[in-house]
Amino acid sequence: MTENKQENNDVVRFGKAWIVRWGFHGENEDRSLERYGIKNKIIDIFNTRKDFDAMSEKVKNLYRIKMFSFSEKAFLENYKYSRKNEKEIFGHSVPVFTSYQSDLYRNMMNALSLQGSKDIEYKNLLEKWKNYPEYIIVGHNPYLEAKKVFSLRIVDNNGIEKIEFEEPLVDGSSKNVSYRINNEY
Repeated sequence: MTENKQENNDVVRFGKAWIVRWGFHGENEDRSLERYGIKNKIIDIFNTRKDFDAMSEKVKNLYRIKMFSFSEKAFLENYKYSRKNEKEIFGHSVPVFTSYQSDLYRNMMNALSLQGSKDIEYKNLLEKWKNYPEYIIVGHNPYLEAKKVFSLRIVDNNGIEKIEFEEPLVDGSSKNVSYRINNEY
């Protein structure tokens, strides 16, 4: 991860980073999120040196902090049953989806296991996979998503922060995304 600051401290840049943001399926995402007290879609940023499993745990924890009641948090931390309880909550009550559950990944792994790494189909799928977005989604309405993004830039203009980045898309392209960060809590 690269980080550069300009002399006047108004821009922070990252080559790539994990962005963690809230989302809601359906109409009027912003209004739906506000019903849950969520004012900022983007709530955190992480270094890409964090491996995928570590990011998955961080996203689950952020979701837990905002969305779980005190008794649900205690249920997860019950020493005697914590692993069983976590599997029960994250996966059943609170779904967790990742890019490793995509059809592209499954097809690539199937081609690898059947034909080996020298197979043309596997190589073609691997090339597509290199451009496939990495993401972790926890929950459903609202959900929390961590996604690896590129060319991230944070601009602070007299206390108004704006974050801009390139978000990879499933077809291998990317789109420019921009958010205004609300620092009021």
